[in-house]
Amino acid sequence: MLSILAGLVFPFLTIMKPALPWLLGLLLFAAYMREGLSVRGVLKKISISYIPVSILLMLLAGTFLSGFLEGPFKAGFIMASFTPPALGAPVVAAIIGADLEMVVGNVLVMNLLAPFYMALAAFMWLPADAGIGAAEVFVCIAPIAILPLLTALIFRKVTIFLKPGQFITSLTGKMGPWILSIVVMTAVSSAAVWLRALNVRELLLNVSMVGVLVTISYVFGALLHRKSCGAGALIFGHRNSGLTIYLALASFGGGATVPMVIYMIFHHMINSFLMFFACGGSFVPPCAVEES
Repeated sequence: MLSILAGLVFPFLTIMKPALPWLLGLLLFAAYMREGLSVRGVLKKISISYIPVSILLMLLAGTFLSGFLEGPFKAGFIMASFTPPALGAPVVAAIIGADLEMVVGNVLVMNLLAPFYMALAAFMWLPADAGIGAAEVFVCIAPIAILPLLTALIFRKVTIFLKPGQFITSLTGKMGPWILSIVVMTAVSSAAVWLRALNVRELLLNVSMVGVLVTISYVFGALLHRKSCGAGALIFGHRNSGLTIYLALASFGGGATVPMVIYMIFHHMINSFLMFFACGGSFVPPCAVEES
């Protein structure tokens, strides 16, 4: 929460925006190296239920919830409802001891599909001149989603890379909390001016509608995957806020960033509770304890 407050107070933190993909990629690489993931294991854990339930949430947001919002807020909310799982979800999954392969599989697949269903959302609910292009979204998402996993697979398979990979994993593990804080501060700082300009009515409407979307997302995920040790909640609830904030700034104007920033605040709060309570109040993953 301190990172979110810092982003609201210090607008100059936007200078870190170009570094965000690299920082997130480093965190993902460390998570993949640490857990020893395999392509076969990841593909087996892709949740078949994610796509239909996601479509249901998208339709709910696009046809009902977004009707309470106007202008750029409505556009931003629709894009937020269509946002794929966060690329940082595997990092949280590793901390809480969730099914990491399940999270990684769904993050990769849904982010790769994002150019298509986010473009579909723009076609169905946004003006024709909204400025969203599938190619632009794909180019933004695919490298960040795929390259860390491929690099980790190469580092584990090629002996000459094994020790450097272990060093990077160890270093990133120590710096992880700081890197995540920088990511959060930079994203919030990018939209802070628009948040401060909201009147009371606009703020209440945005917080209320986003709150409903967040609740539905996390609860549905948790109920659908009760035995995944928190993976289901992360897949459905933890969203790629950086992607949507970038698209909003590039295509709709800063006002459209408001719903996604509010969503990001909610999901970081919920993830913090997951990390604390799922670890028995000690931040020791319960799944790791059971396996040992």
